[in-house]
Parts: sequence; C-alpha cells; structure tokens
Amino acid sequence: MYVYRMRDSLKLMPPILVCAPFSGLLDYLRDKHHGGDFALIVRRAKTIELSGVVRIAPPPLRCR
Repeated sequence: MYVYRMRDSLKLMPPILVCAPFSGLLDYLRDKHHGGDFALIVRRAKTIELSGVVRIAPPPLRCR
C-alpha cells in the first residue's frame, strides 16, 4: 500500500507511508500526520487492487 499526502487535488511525492494495509490506518494518519487529504493505492504486484482519496479530520484538541 502507498499513502500520499494530497494538496490541491495532487499527490505529493514521495509517499508518506509504504507498507501492508493495517486496521488502524485511519487513526494512524489522523494522529501521526494530523489528518487531511490522503491518496491510498493498494497494489498486488503490478495490479492496482484499490485506489482512492480519503479526507480525515484532524485529531481533537486536548483540554488541559
């Protein structure tokens, strides 16, 4: 899987994450990359199995 940050509907290179898909991906992108727009591409060899853009809200502000 490749994950790219998006800006103005364009993928920013290089990918911010290259790994196997995992169940906490959306939480990871929210917490470690502060949300935003991301392009996801899941490949198997040269075949693209899934691709799309997700928009994730930033993490909530923490009260002191």
